[in-house]
Amino acid sequence: MVDELAEGVESIFLGGFVTPQVRAGIGNTFPVIYGSTFVRDKSGNIVVVDNPGAWNHGFPQMGEPGVIGEASPDFILNGTTAFTYKSVSLSAVFEWNKADTCILDQMDCSTCTACPLLLKTESQPLSTTE
Repeated sequence: MVDELAEGVESIFLGGFVTPQVRAGIGNTFPVIYGSTFVRDKSGNIVVVDNPGAWNHGFPQMGEPGVIGEASPDFILNGTTAFTYKSVSLSAVFEWNKADTCILDQMDCSTCTACPLLLKTESQPLSTTE
C-alpha cells in the first residue's frame, strides 16, 4: 500500500503512454492499473448508451479516469523440494498466487483465466440511460 508521495503528488506514472497505465497512487496497492472507467447507476450497474441510431448504441458510457485494477496478487506461495537416491536426482518447484481482482475490474470480469472481457450479465446487469 502506498502511504505517501511527495507533497502535491497524487500518483506517479510508471508505464503506458496511453490508457491503461501503470501507476503508484496514495491509498492504493503498488502498482495499480489506471485507465478509463465506466459510468455506473446507483445500484452499481454499468450504464450503456441508449441511442439506437448511434454507432455506440449499447456500449458502456465512458466515465472519469481512475483505478481499474491491481497488478499485484494478494499473495504468492511457493516452495521447492529435491530428492536424490544414488545417482538420480528429482526436484520440483511449486508456485501459486492468489488475486481476487481481475485486471479489467471495471468490466465486471466473471473470470480472469477464461475470458477477461466476459461481462457478468446475470449478477451485474447493464442498464441504459433515460
